[in-house]
Amino acid sequence: MVYSFVKQSGGNLRLESTLGKGTTVSLLLPEGTPSAQTQSMEMDLKCLPGGSETILVVEDEPRIRKLATRSLTNLGYQVIEAQDARAAKQIIAGGMLIHLLFSDIVMPGKMDGYQLAHWALERQPELKVLITTGGSSAISHKHERTNNGNLPLLHKPYSEKTLAETIRVLLDQ
Repeated sequence: MVYSFVKQSGGNLRLESTLGKGTTVSLLLPEGTPSAQTQSMEMDLKCLPGGSETILVVEDEPRIRKLATRSLTNLGYQVIEAQDARAAKQIIAGGMLIHLLFSDIVMPGKMDGYQLAHWALERQPELKVLITTGGSSAISHKHERTNNGNLPLLHKPYSEKTLAETIRVLLDQ
C-alpha cells in the first residue's frame, strides 16, 4: 500500500536494512503546490502583529524553545534563547536591553519561571513578562496557584496567532 501510494504520487521509496540494527524507510515525495487553504493561512500569519523588540525566551525543552523562537523571529522580534533560569539570569545581569521575558514555569534547577520573573523585575522594573506552562501536570498547577505577582500566563499548546497577539498587547502596555 505504501509503495503504491508513493508511486501514484510521483515519488520513490528507499529501504535500508542492517541485520541486528533495524530498517530505515524513506519516502521521497515531490514537492507539492500550496493549496488555497495553505495560502490563506500564510496570509493570516503575515497579518499577525509583530515588532522589533528583544524577547528572552526561557524554555528547557529544546523543541518548544526553537518553535517559540522561530515564531517570534518570523514576527520580526529579536530573540535570545536560554535553556534555564541560570542562563537567563546571566543574560539579564549582562545588561542587555530586553523588552519581554517569555518563560516556562517549570524548569530544571532551583528557580522556576515565576521566581525568575520576580528576580528580573527587581532589576528591570519596566520589563514585560509572559509566563507559559503546559498546565497538565500537578507541578504546573502547584506553580500556577503560587503566581503571587499576577503575571500574565499563556497555556501550552498555544497558536502562533495567540502568541503574537498576547506579546504585542503586553509590549504595547
